[in-house]
Amino acid sequence: MSLLTMLSYALERCGIDAGDRVYIDAAMAGVALVALADCDERLSELVARDEIIERLKQIKTFDVETAVMLYEKHARRLEQDRAAGEKQALASLARRAGGGEESRLLLRACLAIARADQEISEGERRTLLRIADVLEVPAGEIPGLEE
Repeated sequence: MSLLTMLSYALERCGIDAGDRVYIDAAMAGVALVALADCDERLSELVARDEIIERLKQIKTFDVETAVMLYEKHARRLEQDRAAGEKQALASLARRAGGGEESRLLLRACLAIARADQEISEGERRTLLRIADVLEVPAGEIPGLEE
């Protein structure tokens, strides 16, 4: 079972409201952080982003354009001022912190982006570990992210 399929099933099981703008913003913030961790957005990462949005849309109706706009907002901030962009994206993620299943699902979505090009770069790995810390999820609980 693919990571994206697992994400979809887990979201359904937890009853997470994908229509919640704060949740969508946190997901797109994390996705942008990982996609730009190695200073470029690869097509495979954008395709994975679109698949994550589609999985979320299957669970709850929401405006796909809003999700893409939120991703673009975070991506542009990261490109313009890396430090300020990271601070804002991590703050968006922190609003959904707590170490629970919802936090783990956000981290898994970010991991799907990192794996989109078949390898996790060192920059992506460091970014994923920062996201795990912000979300209060022990990195060892996420397969492929162990320290």
